[in-house]
Amino acid sequence: MFIATERGLFVVDLRSKKLLEHYDFLFLRDIIEINYFSDFLVLLTRDGLVKFNMEL
Repeated sequence: MFIATERGLFVVDLRSKKLLEHYDFLFLRDIIEINYFSDFLVLLTRDGLVKFNMEL
């Protein structure tokens, strides 16, 4: 599960309920919408679109 907050982007494993990752970059603090594709996220932010590569 992806959770966007004022403190960045969090990745949580729903089965174990553990935090997997916390990304605290300035461009990840104002996320409006998250779209997940096989190996990357497309994030709509206040400043525009961000393609965020990740391997989960």
